[in-house]
Amino acid sequence: MPRHFLTGAELSADELRALLDRALELADESGSLFSRASALTVKGNLELLNECPADAEADFTAARELYVELGNTTREAWTTMMVGRAAFAQGHAERAETLLSDAVRMLKGLGDRGSLCEAQRALAMVLAEQGRLDEAERLALEARETAGPQDRVSVSSTKLGLGVVRAAQGRDDEAETLMVEAVEGFALYDLRALEHWALRYLAEFLRARGRDEEAAVFEERRAGLAPSSTAPIV
Repeated sequence: MPRHFLTGAELSADELRALLDRALELADESGSLFSRASALTVKGNLELLNECPADAEADFTAARELYVELGNTTREAWTTMMVGRAAFAQGHAERAETLLSDAVRMLKGLGDRGSLCEAQRALAMVLAEQGRLDEAERLALEARETAGPQDRVSVSSTKLGLGVVRAAQGRDDEAETLMVEAVEGFALYDLRALEHWALRYLAEFLRARGRDEEAAVFEERRAGLAPSSTAPIV
């Protein structure tokens, strides 16, 4: 059984799911809606990173409904973003765009810059996939400006987002630089799932340009982190 690859924890995915199932049972026993919603969001993240986006969407949707019931608008906005990301991973680009646009609007209203930059970045990547490059560029640049300089995850994730947009624009040198910097930024802090995620985009970028030998090096590195993915997670 492969080890879970989020941060190198010595637990298998099955062991982590068992712990989260137990957390959900305890939340139900306590009657705490917030505890149940929190456990569902963690479970959704696990499912998304382990390439089970339909399960992730179900978990995030259930969590969002609980946050709505609790009146927790901040968490509602965050889970809306995550439902959108899970939708895109299933190939539902239009639904993902709607959800991520809602999340951007909500997070701007709340002033939650830490989550806002990720929603902007994800939406930019969805729009780039659809060929809407002017909108994608604007959002990718906004995400870079929104991300805090000490936010290790978002500094790299927004580089990846802008790199994807630059690749779609044909600005290959800048795209490659940004993607490589994103990969190495995640690797520097041992963020293995995020490194795995970014390596997919970098390898696909290189293969699309006929640079198969270089792509293979990054694909081998990616395979050492987790099984190969077919889900285009944003």
